[in-house]
Amino acid sequence: EEFSAISNTEIKKEIPIASNSFGMYEDYPFDINNIDSYRKKSSDHEGCLNYKNRNIFQKGFVFLNREASRQIDITDINSNGESLYDIIVQAGAYFLETGNAYLEAVKVGNSKPMIYVANPKKCRAVINKSKTAIKNYLFLQEMGRAIPISATKANSDDYRFLYHIKNVNTMSQIYGVPDWYSVTTAIDTLSSTLRFSERS
Repeated sequence: EEFSAISNTEIKKEIPIASNSFGMYEDYPFDINNIDSYRKKSSDHEGCLNYKNRNIFQKGFVFLNREASRQIDITDINSNGESLYDIIVQAGAYFLETGNAYLEAVKVGNSKPMIYVANPKKCRAVINKSKTAIKNYLFLQEMGRAIPISATKANSDDYRFLYHIKNVNTMSQIYGVPDWYSVTTAIDTLSSTLRFSERS
């Protein structure tokens, strides 16, 4: 799918890439906007995701680099008052459900560096013409607006960029795919069978 972002950054899906556009973004190899519907279809699936999150991300963590641990306040990592633990648990939940997690790093002026979790449903990668490399990212917002954001840290004191953590899969060179995605057909079949049985 292609769009051109003109001055007011409105997404123009019907317009091909133009010289003043952010570029072409590749969409996920699956319907990311409905990926969470599988939680509702299968309590077993939801239980598995919750179990994995609890035992992988909610167990806590330790810094391998003690110097790094002294450079940030892990109890207050952003302007929302979230701790680093909160960030890891949120990112972990997104990673397990979608195969992708995005951490947004922000620093403005003399403020401390901050980290936020970005919703994968709102993130798209802007790619090069050969569709093999990420140029930058876009945050898709309400009202058809998009905000460009760098894929790498800028060489300045002020920056805003994304860490993209993905579950690598041959379905896409750009995005990750959840490790449970192969069972979606089984979940759909079971859900349909149960609904049919209830009506019979």
